[in-house]
Amino acid sequence: MSYNFNDTIGGKLINQLRLDLMEVIEVSNALLPEDYRNHKTGGRTLADVEKLYRKKNTQKIKLDEKAIKEARLEKYIEQYDETGEITYDEDDDKLYRHQSTFCRMAVEAGWLDESDFEQ
Repeated sequence: MSYNFNDTIGGKLINQLRLDLMEVIEVSNALLPEDYRNHKTGGRTLADVEKLYRKKNTQKIKLDEKAIKEARLEKYIEQYDETGEITYDEDDDKLYRHQSTFCRMAVEAGWLDESDFEQ
């Protein structure tokens, strides 16, 4: 088993701090491109900017992910042909985002209580 900082309590706290900071740091309209500006409040949080970026660039992001997936598949084929084994790549940040989203939505749906996450 390999060491992964994101799996430690400290790593989880830092990742949560990053998410929380993105919700509280606001960027004024003067620093944003016109199509990202919020004329009601005069700015957006970093989390809002990221959501807008992902929404506007969904197709590009999907194409990039597809290219990464194809490159990874080629690498696995080469590894298997050479050694008969495969060493899988792991995207710890993506895994953590998916796990965090699942847990947040499970709490919102009433499946879990926030006390279920306390150690």
